[in-house]
Amino acid sequence: MNFASVCHLLEVWVQQGLRHAVVSAGSRSAPLALAVARHPSITVTVQNDERSAAFVALGMAQAAKQPIVLICTSGTAGLNYSPAVAEAYYQELPLLVCTADRPAEWIDQWDGQTIDQTNLFGTRVLASYSLPVDTMHPDANWHVNRIANEAWWASLGANGGSIGVVAGPVHLNFPFREPFYPAPDQHPSLSEVRVVQQTSNKPLLGKYLAHDLVNHWLATERKLIVVGQGVYQHELNNALYAAQLYSGAPLVADIISNSSQVRDVISHHDLFLMDADPDLAPDLLVTVGKSVMSKNLKLAMRGWKPKQHWHIETTGYVADVYQTLTHIIRTDPVEFFTRVGEQAFFSGNQESPNPYYKAWQSAEAKAVATLDGFLNDANQPLTDLGVAKAVLHQLPDGWQVHLANSMSVRYANFIGLKQGNRNLVFANRGTSGIDGCSSTALGYAIASGEPTLLLTGDVGFFYDRNAFWQAKLPSNLKVVLLNNAGGNIFRMIDGPAQQPELGDLFETWQGHTAALLAQQVGCQYAAVHTLADLTQELEQLWASDKLMILEVFTNKILNADHFKAMKMVFRH
Repeated sequence: MNFASVCHLLEVWVQQGLRHAVVSAGSRSAPLALAVARHPSITVTVQNDERSAAFVALGMAQAAKQPIVLICTSGTAGLNYSPAVAEAYYQELPLLVCTADRPAEWIDQWDGQTIDQTNLFGTRVLASYSLPVDTMHPDANWHVNRIANEAWWASLGANGGSIGVVAGPVHLNFPFREPFYPAPDQHPSLSEVRVVQQTSNKPLLGKYLAHDLVNHWLATERKLIVVGQGVYQHELNNALYAAQLYSGAPLVADIISNSSQVRDVISHHDLFLMDADPDLAPDLLVTVGKSVMSKNLKLAMRGWKPKQHWHIETTGYVADVYQTLTHIIRTDPVEFFTRVGEQAFFSGNQESPNPYYKAWQSAEAKAVATLDGFLNDANQPLTDLGVAKAVLHQLPDGWQVHLANSMSVRYANFIGLKQGNRNLVFANRGTSGIDGCSSTALGYAIASGEPTLLLTGDVGFFYDRNAFWQAKLPSNLKVVLLNNAGGNIFRMIDGPAQQPELGDLFETWQGHTAALLAQQVGCQYAAVHTLADLTQELEQLWASDKLMILEVFTNKILNADHFKAMKMVFRH
């Protein structure tokens, strides 16, 4: 490969819609880095830590809903992409992962950075490509063009077959011979390139299958809809609401589903299912989306074992998380829920909600009232749970929310968003790791330009502090950091909490604060130690015109006691 052939490949992607590239410093990757830097249609973000860089690209893909290019040098640099590549694989987010490499004859020859980079990411990418090292022959240039088009569509899940049918990361390995630096005044040629287009294909239910499914749906009184993690879709939420309203089917949605603000939704199920009432067990479970946060919902469903469990998914792998799966229905979820809602409407089911629907709504209303009563107690101490409630309920309308693993996203799922607000929610629940949560939020803020909040804990924040190691920090990102000096989740889990080595092996106490980091990177910072200060500082956070970190210091003992007290309120 040389600079000219890299520019040709890049131009194919630009004409397909590429607009963002994330680059980490390196020498062997110079042709790639300079090609994106000198292209007028590409915005380049430089992120020196490759692990952080890959998560920044992941956040950009969440916002852009288009492939994002990642560029690093040869050797172990690409291995640092692995956590984010795995997360992108499970979130079905398109990344074009470009690693520079030595020519094949130098691999494993004890020279610098000559590790074998073939299939570097194993089964966690949809496709892997090795670019030709020499491009003098016309067929080699045709090969580069073909790979460019194939890789683009593979990342969007449009190639099918062995490559895959859902979006996700794709790996391209670029071998470069020296000299690989272009002339200082050499710019990408914007000449015409061959671009392969594809049409979309959303499967629709066949006439007879649709008839059988709808009849079974209408004949089943105890039916339940559960929505797992997914991006916000206005049409899907409308269809879900209609199916719920006209069919008498309770709609259950975690905060990461982006359906938890549909009218009459059940969103506090994780609270009232701590002791699952058998009267809430469904005969027909219908699911859509990916993973669910609620452990109590998963345990309840595995115990209830519905007679049938339908999962609605256009394409891709389907997990049997409840151990009850009976049907995978390959159709557009919008079409499915619209159809069953319309049929229920014309059948007259909407005239009187059935007892099963009323039981779920009653449990939801009781849970909301109980939680509000518990958290609104004037004598409550400053705890992570209370801070999360204040943040989410004071969050301005239209802000985007990134929830870090592991307790931050759980607190948010217990509490829920303020009703009526239009807030989109993102969390790295593909692999559920703490690495890269800050970088993902930062990448999303850069690519979207929307006001973005990151709610995070101290372990995840300091683990990913290199997210802020870049020259151009986005002013639209705000961070609320819950600092309880360690991994407080382990104090709330019975197993590790009972071990004498809790502090050393599980919580891993730390005494860091974000004050010095904020000073180093030049962002605004404020510390909160009391509930009285929290509301005022939150108002400053929303109004800030720079990236700002609001660090709230809490006590790990009080956090654990408060959380356990909340759970006891919902035990029968």
